[in-house]
Amino acid sequence: MSLLSPEDLPNVRFIDHAPEPADLMADARAGLSERPLELSSKFFYDAVGSELFDAITRLPEYYLTRTEAVIFDARMPEIRAALGPNIQLIEFGAGLGGKTRKLVAALDAPSSVVLIEISTDALRLGATQLAAVHSELEIIAVCADYSQPVELPEPTVAPTRRAVFFPGSTIGNFELASARDFLAGAAALVGAGGQLLIGYDLVKDVDVVEAAYNDAAGVTAEFNINLLRRLQAAGAELDVSAFSHHAPFVTEHSRIEMHLVAKRDTRIQVGDLAVDVSAGERITTEHSHKYTLDGFRALAGAAGWAHQQTWTDAGEQFALSLFAVAE
Repeated sequence: MSLLSPEDLPNVRFIDHAPEPADLMADARAGLSERPLELSSKFFYDAVGSELFDAITRLPEYYLTRTEAVIFDARMPEIRAALGPNIQLIEFGAGLGGKTRKLVAALDAPSSVVLIEISTDALRLGATQLAAVHSELEIIAVCADYSQPVELPEPTVAPTRRAVFFPGSTIGNFELASARDFLAGAAALVGAGGQLLIGYDLVKDVDVVEAAYNDAAGVTAEFNINLLRRLQAAGAELDVSAFSHHAPFVTEHSRIEMHLVAKRDTRIQVGDLAVDVSAGERITTEHSHKYTLDGFRALAGAAGWAHQQTWTDAGEQFALSLFAVAE
């Protein structure tokens, strides 16, 4: 099923492997079958979730997107030179595509762009806006769960090399072993000569980090609770009002842990699974790991990547690194 019209966007190929409501229910059933309770963060991004996250990136407390943008603006000539001409850019978790458009505009004649995103609505909008500005550019839009292996079609024009673009510190949402496996998969995807341009959040003052995930306006809380609304829409029986948002920083794991906390005893029914949740019990929805520069280089190195360059902001709150597939 194509979500984009080839007549309207002749330079876009849309490949639809979007998860179905049954996938959400099956994933939720697995996550709620054992303690501690979990729901997967990959299902945050329906149309409402994507809009809420876009709003989060503009909040005064949420330094990540703002700081990464500062690095991009200051270092874009160096990034352009390091990536070189005629590359195929592959972005995981493209979202609404704002960062993609900024990078593509600066690149030296990229041969094609691959956008991989789990939300059909966000991907459709991102691909449409990129195609409107770059009508000559081949765009392959793949709606899929990028935490799983993704098979990509061959581009029309063979690139000099492939480069993965993974901004926004999304790598921090993976457990460390899963992050290593994901990065190893990205290395295999781009092959010899391939590169990785990746953003990741750095260890900093706990108050700064916690404020970013517990904003005063409550937007992040709505984003988190929307996961329950999406589960409800998929067929689960639950009381959304029985849960609140809580996101503490856990120093021993160097990560934010985002939870839905039961305000009272309640029950979640997912198919034939009934889960009684006690007042105060937590459902984990996301982890967001914070790294040191050396720690992240070691993680990438274990996944088959050789470090090339790293750029940070003046306060070293955030980092953007370029790696190449190790020989």
